[in-house]
Amino acid sequence: AGGSIVSTGDEVCARLCPLFMLSLCICTGNRPLDVERCVGSLVRSCRPESGDEIVVIDDGDLAGAFVATLRQRAIAAGFGFTYHRKQVQDGLYASRRVAASIVTGDVIVFLDDDVEVPEDFLSKLRAHYEQDSQLMGVGGVDVAPGGSFAGYLFRRIFLIAGPKPGRL
Repeated sequence: AGGSIVSTGDEVCARLCPLFMLSLCICTGNRPLDVERCVGSLVRSCRPESGDEIVVIDDGDLAGAFVATLRQRAIAAGFGFTYHRKQVQDGLYASRRVAASIVTGDVIVFLDDDVEVPEDFLSKLRAHYEQDSQLMGVGGVDVAPGGSFAGYLFRRIFLIAGPKPGRL
């Protein structure tokens, strides 16, 4: 699983310096345990002064009490929180279009619902935008930790990395 990051429009460059807000979008369909872990990892990586928002787009049927719990956790950590249940279950890309239409942040971060981000994720992401005010997107795949033999095997088996840089 992975995530992709896209900016919200041409005017984003002017708004990114010195402060900008991230809209962290999680599109899901009947996977409450995954969404709960994803939101929990975002809460652990939050800087309270950031004012970022978490947006959950539901292509399924998450229970109201469950959504209320997610909202409380997000708000307690300093995030804004928006939940949107789609009327038509038409898949991930339609959910991302809905998310892009309702966010309030300057930078949209799409996360798969089964992603758990490391504690330094948001600070590293912000650093990219702070270093280059013209930056319009950041993307990639975060793989198993690099130093272990298990991480090496994972990267080799799934052709993520080879024995030499730039070679699979």
